[in-house]
Amino acid sequence: MIADGVAAFRSDSGVTLSFDMPLVRTRRPEKFEQFVRSTLPAIYGPRIDSVLAKLPAGSLAQQGNLISELPSRGMRIPVDSAWDVRVYPETRKGLEGPLVIRYRAVTAAR
Repeated sequence: MIADGVAAFRSDSGVTLSFDMPLVRTRRPEKFEQFVRSTLPAIYGPRIDSVLAKLPAGSLAQQGNLISELPSRGMRIPVDSAWDVRVYPETRKGLEGPLVIRYRAVTAAR
C-alpha cells in the first residue's frame, strides 16, 4: 500500500499502481499528472522526485491524449542519458466514458 488505498504491485516488467476510487480515478490529464508526480517517488525513490521537480508542470499531460494515445505509447520521463521511466495509464469503462484507474511504470533504455 502506498497511501489512502492506493496499492502497488511489482512484477518482472515494472510496477502497477491501482487507484480505482471515486476521488482518485480520473479522465483529466492534469489530475493524472499530479497523481503520477505524487506517487512515482514511492516506487523509484528520491532520484525520480528530483527528476520530476525539473520537469515543468503540465509537461507530462501534454505528451498525448490520456485516454486514446498514452495507454499504448506511455508518458516518457527522462531519468538520465541512458534511461527513461515510462508510465502507461490503464482505463476501464465509466458512466461518461473511459476512466484511468491504474498505471504501469517501467524503466526503459533510450
